[in-house]
Amino acid sequence: AFYADFGNPDDLVQALEHGFVYRGQRSAFRKRPHGTPTDGLVPRQFVMCLQNHDQVGNRPTGERLATLVPREALPPLATLLLLGPGLPLLFMGEEQGETRPFLYFTSHTDPDLARAVSEGRRGEFISEAKEVPDPQAEKTFQDSRLARGGDEALREHYRSMLAMRRRHLPVIASTWPRVRREGRAFRLERPGLTVTVNLGPEAALGLPGWGWEVSPR
Repeated sequence: AFYADFGNPDDLVQALEHGFVYRGQRSAFRKRPHGTPTDGLVPRQFVMCLQNHDQVGNRPTGERLATLVPREALPPLATLLLLGPGLPLLFMGEEQGETRPFLYFTSHTDPDLARAVSEGRRGEFISEAKEVPDPQAEKTFQDSRLARGGDEALREHYRSMLAMRRRHLPVIASTWPRVRREGRAFRLERPGLTVTVNLGPEAALGLPGWGWEVSPR
């Protein structure tokens, strides 16, 4: 239900320019004002991510980002994360395009607690069409382990963007970008660094679908 507060592309503009999307405006999910102003704060004081263990593990069947978006979307998303504001958090396996799920798993030894967790997990998603894996089952844990190998081309893209981040770290850490949006494409402008990513299949901001561009390199 908390996803209802997000989904408009302009929300991403707010996050990129200010760190938080909600800085005191009303939240539909919470039915009250939410968040605090970020005036005076700098990008290095924020942690940004594309996915994390809470978002993935709390989905009914633990789908990672790589199974929810086209493969072509992963390089521009990585570019946005690694050259955008904030300290980037990489969720394990993200850099290799991991598609195995990260399920909610537990190993409680107290039988009453174990039963309560299993029943609670099923009850939380009672309306979902898919069967929810039992968090206490060994298979749930085994199914969540990373696959060997992965997408080497994507891994190399992460390496390249991290190297570029190191070169431009002073401005990335201290300066919020000015963001221009066209459709699902976003251009982040900071002194000496312009990053453009297209997070959609249609051409926008001079880029093809799923394209990305950094200047200077």
